[in-house]
Amino acid sequence: MSYRKGVKYLILFLVLMFLNSHPGNSQANNSTVLLNSRIDSLLRSAENSLNKNLAEALLSARNAKRIAINASDTNRIIRAVCLESIVKARTNQSNSALSNLTNLETDFKARMDSASWAEIFAAKGMTYYLLSSFDSSKVNFEKAIHIFQNIGNQLRAGFELNQLARVYLRSGESKNAITVSEESSRIFENSANMEGRALSLDLKGEILKSQRLYDKALEVHQASLVIFKSIHHLAGIAISEVHIGNAWYMNAIDDSALLYYNRALKNYRLLGDSNGIAICYANLSRVFLEKNELQQSIYFANLTLTTIQGGDYKLIESTTFQQLGDIYGELEQYGKAIIFLNKALDLANSINHKTTIMDCRKSLSEVFYSIRNTDSAYINLLEAYHLKDTLQPLAYTRQLAELQDKYESEKQQVVLNSLQQNDRIKSLEISDQQNQINRRNTIIISGVIIVLLLGFVIYLATQRQKLALVLEKAAVVKRTEEKERIRFARDLHDDVGSGLSKISFLSSLLVSSNALSPSNTEKVLSISETSKDLVDNMRDLIWTLNPENTTLENLVARIREFASDYLEEFPMNIQFDFPEHTPDLVLSKESYREIFMTVKECLNNIVKHSQATMVSMLIEIKNEGFIVHIIDNGIGLIVNEVARGNGISNMTNRIIGIGGEFSIGKNSSGGVIVCILVPVDKLVVS
Repeated sequence: MSYRKGVKYLILFLVLMFLNSHPGNSQANNSTVLLNSRIDSLLRSAENSLNKNLAEALLSARNAKRIAINASDTNRIIRAVCLESIVKARTNQSNSALSNLTNLETDFKARMDSASWAEIFAAKGMTYYLLSSFDSSKVNFEKAIHIFQNIGNQLRAGFELNQLARVYLRSGESKNAITVSEESSRIFENSANMEGRALSLDLKGEILKSQRLYDKALEVHQASLVIFKSIHHLAGIAISEVHIGNAWYMNAIDDSALLYYNRALKNYRLLGDSNGIAICYANLSRVFLEKNELQQSIYFANLTLTTIQGGDYKLIESTTFQQLGDIYGELEQYGKAIIFLNKALDLANSINHKTTIMDCRKSLSEVFYSIRNTDSAYINLLEAYHLKDTLQPLAYTRQLAELQDKYESEKQQVVLNSLQQNDRIKSLEISDQQNQINRRNTIIISGVIIVLLLGFVIYLATQRQKLALVLEKAAVVKRTEEKERIRFARDLHDDVGSGLSKISFLSSLLVSSNALSPSNTEKVLSISETSKDLVDNMRDLIWTLNPENTTLENLVARIREFASDYLEEFPMNIQFDFPEHTPDLVLSKESYREIFMTVKECLNNIVKHSQATMVSMLIEIKNEGFIVHIIDNGIGLIVNEVARGNGISNMTNRIIGIGGEFSIGKNSSGGVIVCILVPVDKLVVS
């Protein structure tokens, strides 16, 4: 039996050797290798052309797909279709791209490996992102990242993480965007990938911009542009130029914004990217609207709609309709304005983009107010305020500051660990010998101590359990009280706040009708102003009652947000000098409220009495405490005004009441400087 089995194996071996050495079989293998090499070359060409010329990328991807289909090569077919779909998504064929990707999942489901699934999920994530379907985009990017990480393709996972962070940022989830961007940046830093580093900088600039830190965002975007230019990455150059233009626009420097938007437009045309071209047209329309060149603004808005026709880019379309509504409102063509704004609102609702919905509601309120439709104006204004309250607050400054120094400290730690490694090994050998001796002694002593302590531990456990029950009951009572206070304050805000808002609105309407005598006009204006102040105070009360909000970080963020919003309506520029690193301190409700109310009172006095054109706010956190400086370039202190008060005694009493110091004096430039100093031990919850 053994002899026969050996003969069988020998014959099988000889047959295989013959087949492998046969000229026809060798020729077939060589043909397959050449064919695969040709397909891979076309796929690499398509990938490179994605960042240079989309038409060339599409041609290479289709040629690769044709050859791969003839060769029945599933994985290469999938790569080619994914590349083709990405090009389509950027050139007004997003729905076709999505259909192709869905067909891939159906047709090749049983034959795909993990890498192919990851390619499909990544392509679908990008397509849904361009279609403004952010929830679907997040799901697909997360699946792609998970697979790329599992198969060890960390660099590709880094690129998809970067794009996922942009999806989070676009959908208003700033905190998630920061967390994901940190992971992406770490991968690019470890791999020394220049494209990845440039994308990380660009993303960081967008995060800074979302927090209104426009000067810092501009600096980071310019650094990103330098890297993209060094590697001849046309798509990266174009997007960096758009983002730089946005930063200049937000800083109200329209000429610089126009310059960069036009540069980006030129590069997007070279690239053949319809989505990017439409974004540039929309931004140019926005700048010309600010410059009050309304016909130019209409021209570029219409170019935007023409460019994206058939692409189903709902976010671009809705913001463009909203912009046209604003333009026709300026032209007093209110019928057209309402039509465009309603179109914009419908599209924004279909993709649940809250920021655009809020902007549409504000614009509709202004148009209805202009045509004396006060009920519709009031309803839309109220809806806009409700949406504003639901948007995520911008309070992540500390995390952003940590992004820059986090990886440097990790590198230093690695070097330090390497230098200390030999010393640690020697010390471990010595300590191991000593531990063996100590272990024997410890076992003997521990046995005795355990017996003695066992009873004591049982007693302590019993007492701790009783104490825990008492503390838990107290905590439940405290939480219940907190919830009831917050519920009461919210009910008060909903019932009384809505009424006060309506009083303010109707008072303003009554004054604008010119139907009152001067004395009555002054009284009605006083009613309007008082009702607005009460609404703001109730909103601040609700914020303060929530224990999660009364932190030093949120106080700094709240001061910045209030000052920006309040002074925006007046002809004053405001300059902030706030710390990037804020200690993680929980403040008492009293100190939080008194400091914030004092800042509000101070800004109110500046608006009413100073005639200033520039306000500077400086916050410092030093050993002596939390310090706020508010400086204006107005007419300075007037003796009669000081004698009448102007709230100075009220502000002084507020700060002294929480253990701080309040001072006011003349500024060297002629204005007024206010200083608030509160020791740290007086700020925190005792």
